[in-house]
Amino acid sequence: MAVPTNNKPMEMRASACAKASLRTEMERVRRMTVEERILAALGMKSKFGWLQPSLTTKHE
Repeated sequence: MAVPTNNKPMEMRASACAKASLRTEMERVRRMTVEERILAALGMKSKFGWLQPSLTTKHE
């Protein structure tokens, strides 16, 4: 990976695979009813409860 010489962070780009995955997921969500969305959201904590939040830092 090339390191920029101007000390600015490199801009991230989504891969074609990531873009296709996002499009598929957004289409799935568009087809969901409000009730289905609410039930899916309520199940997130138990479905992904084993994940721990990551620490993030702000780039200033």
